[in-house]
Amino acid sequence: MPRPESYDNVPMERRSFILSSLAVFGALAQDQGGWTAQPDWFPFEPENDFTGPSVIGMADWLDRPAGKHGFVQVRGDRLVFEDGTPVKFWGTNVCNARVGMPKEWADRYADKLAKYGINILRMHKFTWPGGREGIGDPADSLKLMEPLARNWDYFCAGLAKRGIYTAWSHIYGHRLTPADRDRVAAYDEIMNANLPWAHLRRSTIGLVNFARDLQDLSIGLTVNMLNRVNTVTGKRYAEDPSLAYIELQNEDDIFWGHTQVHLDRCPTYKRMFHSQFSEWLRKKYGTEAKLVAAWGEGALAPGESLEKGNIAAYANTEMSGQVLAAVRQGKTPPQRVLDNCAFLHEKQNEFYSRFVEAIRATGYRGAIVGSCWQAGSGISHYYNLLSDAKVGIVDRHNYSGGMRAMVSAPGSGIFGAGMQQVANRPFGISEWKSTLGNPWQAEAPAIIAAYGMGLQGWDLSCEFASDFDVLNAGLREYNVDAPADIGQYPVLSRMVLRGDVREGRVISTRSVALADLQSGRLGFQDQVRQRGDVKEFSGTVPPAALAVGRVVVDFVEKPTRTVPPDLSRYLDEQRKVVRSETGQLVWDYSDRGFFTINTAGTQGVVGFASGREHALSDVTITVETPFALVYVTSLDKTQPIAKAGSLLVQAIARTANTGMKVTAAGRVVERGNPPVLIEPVRATIKIRRSGRCEVHPLDHDGRRRPGTTPLAVNPSARLSEFQIDTGRDRAIYYLVEFKS
Repeated sequence: MPRPESYDNVPMERRSFILSSLAVFGALAQDQGGWTAQPDWFPFEPENDFTGPSVIGMADWLDRPAGKHGFVQVRGDRLVFEDGTPVKFWGTNVCNARVGMPKEWADRYADKLAKYGINILRMHKFTWPGGREGIGDPADSLKLMEPLARNWDYFCAGLAKRGIYTAWSHIYGHRLTPADRDRVAAYDEIMNANLPWAHLRRSTIGLVNFARDLQDLSIGLTVNMLNRVNTVTGKRYAEDPSLAYIELQNEDDIFWGHTQVHLDRCPTYKRMFHSQFSEWLRKKYGTEAKLVAAWGEGALAPGESLEKGNIAAYANTEMSGQVLAAVRQGKTPPQRVLDNCAFLHEKQNEFYSRFVEAIRATGYRGAIVGSCWQAGSGISHYYNLLSDAKVGIVDRHNYSGGMRAMVSAPGSGIFGAGMQQVANRPFGISEWKSTLGNPWQAEAPAIIAAYGMGLQGWDLSCEFASDFDVLNAGLREYNVDAPADIGQYPVLSRMVLRGDVREGRVISTRSVALADLQSGRLGFQDQVRQRGDVKEFSGTVPPAALAVGRVVVDFVEKPTRTVPPDLSRYLDEQRKVVRSETGQLVWDYSDRGFFTINTAGTQGVVGFASGREHALSDVTITVETPFALVYVTSLDKTQPIAKAGSLLVQAIARTANTGMKVTAAGRVVERGNPPVLIEPVRATIKIRRSGRCEVHPLDHDGRRRPGTTPLAVNPSARLSEFQIDTGRDRAIYYLVEFKS
C-alpha cells in the first residue's frame, strides 16, 4: 500500500518553490469572478507531533479504554453505555483498505485522533475486495484477507486503548466474487450489469433490499467478522464493547432510484421482485377482482395478473410525487402507488429484521444503524425513515457545496439533515462536509458542533473523511485533515465533550401515523430537494426552527395534524435574527450571516461578523476580517472561562491549496498542492477577568514557541484586551494564561 501523499514527502527544493510562490497565488483575488490565494496568506506547516506536549492536546479528555463502561445502548433518544454512563460521539471516517494500514501508520493515526479529541472512528466501505479498495478477499466475499485483517485487528485495538470507539460502515454495495456464483440466483447478470456508477458495479446495491440470496451475503460477511477473534485482544469482535455500532448498509434503501436501475439490468431479480409484489397483493386482496376494484379499471397493465405473478412493483421516489400531486389537487392518490410503497416498506423491514437477528445471535449487544440514506419526499421518505427508526440509531448524510455560505440561511445546507431527527431515537450524521470549492468550509464544523451536537442534541457526528496519518496533505474533496476542519477540533471537541451548549427543548413535532402513509395524506407539507449528496429541506416546519430548538418526527398510533411551530418569541423576521430557546446561540442572517456562541465554557463568533463588537458573557470580540471564526474556550474539563487558569483562542478564515483556483460557481479548475494557505484573521479580544494575563502565539501543533514574545495586553482592573493577527503571528492558536 503506497504511503498517503503528504507535504512531508515533498522534496526540500519543491517546498522552497511552494513558499516562494505565495506572492504569485493569492486567495480571493478576483480571477474571472472566482478566487484563489492572496499574497498575505500564510502556509499551514505542522510537524505532525501527536504525542508530545501540546496546549491543544486532548488525549487525556478521552475515557480510556473504549468499552470500559460496556456496550453502547439505545435508550429512548439517547446513547448510553450498559452501566448507564451517557455518551456523545464526535468523530470522523476512514475509508477502504486504510483500515488495514501498517502498524506504524496505525499508531500515528490513532495518536492524531486522540490529540484532537475524536472519540469515534467510522470505518467505511472497507470490505470491498482487492487490497486497495478494501480488505475483503477477492476470491470469497464472505471473508477478509488475513494479512490486512491482522493489521485491522491492531488498528482497532490501538484505537480502543486510546479511548476511541469504532463503528462499522463496512458494506456499500456488497461486491460479488467467484465464490458467490453458486450462492446467488443470477451471478452473471449482476456481474455484467453496466450500472452508471462505476464504484457500485458487480455489487448487490438496491437488489439486496428484497432478494434473500443477496441478503445472505451481507449477513454472512457481517457474522463472520463478528465471530472473528481479534489477534491482538483475543476477543471476538461480537464481544468487544469498543465496537460502538454496526451499520447494515451504507447509502442504500429499497426506495432509492438505483434499485430500479439495477432491476432493469437484472431480469431474474426483476421477475423475483414482481413475483413478491404479486404474492403480497394476493395476501392483501385475495382475488384479482378485489384487486381491480381497489385499484380501478385500467390500473393493471396489459398482461399483468395475479395468476401470472407478474404485477410490476417499482422502486423509485417518483411514486411519492404522484401521491403528493394527487393530494394537492384534492384527489385520492392512486391505490396502486400506495400499495407499492407499503410493499417496499415491508420488504425492507423484513431484510433489516433478518440482519439484526443474525447480528444479535453472535452475542453482539451494541447499537445498530439500518441505513444512512433518505428516500425522496413524502411517504417514501417517511416509510424509509420509519424502517431505520425501527432498527435503532437514525443516521443521515448531507453535504454542502458551491459558493453559498450556510450562515446566510439558518437551517440550510448540512444542518438541514436535522429535519429527519426522530423522537425517542438517537440521531447522528455520519457523513458531512463542505465541498472543495466552497471558500466558507470552516463554518460547517462549527454549525454541526454548536447547533447539531449541542442545541439539537444529536448523539453522533463523523465528518468525512480522515484518510491520512498527517495533517498537511492539502485540501481534497473529502479531507478532514485540514486546518479549517480538524484544526478547529481543539475548540469544538472540548465544547461537545464538555457539553457546553445545552440541548434545547422540542419546539416542533411532525406526527406521522402508519395510516397517514397508507392513505398518502400527511398532516403537514414537506419537501426534500436533492442533488446527489446535497439535500435541502422545507415545508410546514421552516428550516430556521432548527436554530431555535429541537425539531423531531414522531411516529404515532393515530393521524395527527401538525401545527406550525410558533417561533415569534425567538425569530425576529424584520431584523432577521434567530435566538435559540436556550439563549446561548444567536444567528443573524440580516446580511451574509453569522452566529455567536455564548456558553460558560466556549464563546465565539462564526461567519461574516466584521464591523461590529460582539459582547458575550465573559468575552468581547471585534473582528476585522470579513469572514472568520474566532473562539475563546476553557482548557479545563470542569472550569468555565471565568475561572479557568488557561484559555485557548482560535481564529481561522478561508483556506486554499497553494495554486488552487476556483470559478465564481465554485468549480475547482486548479486543485493546487500543499501546503494549505490560510487567510489572516485580525481581531480584538477583551476578556472580562481580573488578574495578570499573558497571551502566547502557538505553533501549528499547538505548542509554545521557544523565545517568542507574548502579545501586548492592555490590562485594567477587570479587563484584559489584546489584538490577534494570525498572519503576523503565523498562528491559528493562542494560549491565554491568567496569573494571580
